[in-house]
Amino acid sequence: MTALRRAGRAVNPKRVERLMRKYRIVGITRRRRRGLTRQARRAVFAADAIGRDFTAPPSRDAAGR
Repeated sequence: MTALRRAGRAVNPKRVERLMRKYRIVGITRRRRRGLTRQARRAVFAADAIGRDFTAPPSRDAAGR
């Protein structure tokens, strides 16, 4: 229907729907893309084995300067 309107044709949506149903024409639906790099919602992370503190800002010594 959008293509007909772009071509300058006045169309009635109900008529287009009826004709599509009559001739068994179906529109193309695009599949939704999914991000594959997201973490699982219920991910369980392992405890920090060496006791690092990630809440404090890194010191200059830790950055190798």
